[in-house]
Amino acid sequence: MNSVCDASASETAWLESVAALLGEKPPSTWRDEDRVKFEVALAKVAHLFKHLEAVSFEHGPKGASTLADPMRIGITVREGEDLERVLWIPHADRKELDSLETQLRRVLAGSAENGHRDLALGALARIARDLLSKG
Repeated sequence: MNSVCDASASETAWLESVAALLGEKPPSTWRDEDRVKFEVALAKVAHLFKHLEAVSFEHGPKGASTLADPMRIGITVREGEDLERVLWIPHADRKELDSLETQLRRVLAGSAENGHRDLALGALARIARDLLSKG
C-alpha cells in the first residue's frame, strides 16, 4: 500500500504497485488465474470510483458549477450491468440542449399522453443505454 501512495514513484512502478495490491501479489509472479482475480478487482474498484463521482457530482470540478449544469444519468440492464455517467453540460451549449429536448418531447408526447409513459421512458432508456455503452 505504501508504494501505491508514493508520489515519487515512476508511473510504471506505481502501476505495478496498484496491480500488486489488486492482484494480491506482484504481477511478475501472476498465473492466468491471478490475472482474472486482478481484472475482477479492478472492475470493482472502477465501479466504486464511478459511484463516488456520481455521489459527489453536485460539487464537480473546481468552478464547474458556474460554467456548467451537472446531471447524472444511470441505466441498469437485465444482465445487471450498471451504466452511468455524470454529465457537465456547459452553459454555452444550453440552447442546443434545449432544442434537442424540445425535439424529443415532441416525438414522445403522443405516447406519454396516451397512457404509454412506460413506452416513452423505455425508448429513452434504450437510447441512453446505447449512448452510455459507447463510452
